[in-house]
Amino acid sequence: MVCAFPLGAAPACSDLPERDFGGGLPSRDAPLLSNSHGPDQESDPFEADESNSLEASASLAPAAPSPMMPGLPASSPETRVPAPGDGSDGPPNAASSVTPILPPVCGDGHIDPNEACDDGTNNSDTRPNACRINCTLARCGDGVTDDDEACDDGNLISNDGCNACALPYCGDGVVQGTEACDDGNDVDEDVCSTACRVPGCGDGITQSPHEECDDGQVTDNCTAACKRPVCGDGFTQPDEECDDGNTVNNDTCTAACRRAACGDGILSFDESCEDGNTTNGDGCSAHCQLEVCGDGILSLGETCEDGNTLDGDGCSATCQTEVCGDSKTTGLEQCDDGNRTDNDGCSAQCRVEMCGDGIVQKPREDCEDLNTVDTDVCRNGCKHAASLNALSSSCANVDQITQTVCMVAADKWCQQYNHDPIAGLITGRKADNEYYVGCISGFTQKEYASSSLNQCQPGRQQSPACLEQINGACRTLGYARGFYLGSGSSGNYTIACASGSVVTASIQNCNGISDTSPVPVACAHALASKCGSNKGGMIQARAQSSQVTYTCIDLTLTGTVRQF
Repeated sequence: MVCAFPLGAAPACSDLPERDFGGGLPSRDAPLLSNSHGPDQESDPFEADESNSLEASASLAPAAPSPMMPGLPASSPETRVPAPGDGSDGPPNAASSVTPILPPVCGDGHIDPNEACDDGTNNSDTRPNACRINCTLARCGDGVTDDDEACDDGNLISNDGCNACALPYCGDGVVQGTEACDDGNDVDEDVCSTACRVPGCGDGITQSPHEECDDGQVTDNCTAACKRPVCGDGFTQPDEECDDGNTVNNDTCTAACRRAACGDGILSFDESCEDGNTTNGDGCSAHCQLEVCGDGILSLGETCEDGNTLDGDGCSATCQTEVCGDSKTTGLEQCDDGNRTDNDGCSAQCRVEMCGDGIVQKPREDCEDLNTVDTDVCRNGCKHAASLNALSSSCANVDQITQTVCMVAADKWCQQYNHDPIAGLITGRKADNEYYVGCISGFTQKEYASSSLNQCQPGRQQSPACLEQINGACRTLGYARGFYLGSGSSGNYTIACASGSVVTASIQNCNGISDTSPVPVACAHALASKCGSNKGGMIQARAQSSQVTYTCIDLTLTGTVRQF
């Protein structure tokens, strides 16, 4: 039986006896069989039958193009003529006289016209760089990563992790993953950065010309608007106190980007003046307001500032100090006649001149003692009170000031104030030529034999020795204390006696005083101070070295008087 194997169809066989081709099937490279023989070859009785057999076998299948060899009908199997010496020239019944030729197939190791490659059994759909099972070359998208490919995911779809068999990267022209853009280049200054980000201020890439800088917000050398920092750009830099987006000086931020402040030399909107300092009194206050009278700030041209513009309060409506003599009666002034002259009705202190104002207005006033006490050396009519010497010319010796002659003068002093005491008493010295006096009350006048009072000679009537004898005389008359008043009738002395008590104590300026000398005025002052207000004191016995006996005397009126 002989079979033909047309491509794309079932084998066609005939009942002809098989031929022995000797060395087996001829090669695909053997020459095709021919119906003619050489001159020295006899006709093979099998040829016609074999040819008929082939024709018959060809008629068993319809003609169709071969998929492996286009243009060749499937019903036309190739026949090759055996080459000389290959055993095909044997006897007619030799097996090799006719050989059926296999059709070309992918994988047979031969690159046929419709094949790009054919490595035979080395064809592979899984091994890199191999000829594929269908005899096509390895290619991008076949699912196998070849040496010239970084990846191969079996498709040519971009943005799925493998783009044209290359791993995706920024600049490959394919927007993928976290990329916002990809323009396929490594230029930063275009519409897509080299980091595949849409350019914007703050991305660290300076996009010219609309950006002057871009530090990615890392430094302070570029503003948030990607401009070089300058005063007035609206961005406060470390060396700026403020930046309000302008270079206007008279708002809250100066053209130098400093906070507007009084004293900076720049007149701001809320200032009425600006002299470059914060000093009051120079015409522009520490708050940069014009200084005017009444603002409470003492400024140039003002001698006073009381916060108002009223006259008569010591500071005039023009902020001038109101003084005596300016013809304005202000403050504590009682008058102001435009001068500072006394004795014209308005004194040099702008006081209405009157007795008691402390200013002696000659000639109508003798004295001024700034009080209303009428029993001192200056009477309430501002006339001198009569002096002790004027009241008694015998009271001229200072050393005798506490003696009877001056007590008589003090008695007359009492009488000018409508007092008629039993006697007057000098109780101390106030100042040079001025003495304290008082009017004695509570004593009874008595006469006593002068022979019993031999220590009471003229000039010693108020001595401790005399007063001791008079105290004894009063005691014989039923009293407890007394003092000398003067001469009496028929050789008697007049004395003053009273009930009461005497005290022995240490009194400064009185202890140890002389027995026969007048009581010193300092001792009289010390006794009066010891006895208290409106009282005087009187020695009642000879003084001891460390103590003295005395009595306190009530005074109905006290005052001061000059000696001369």
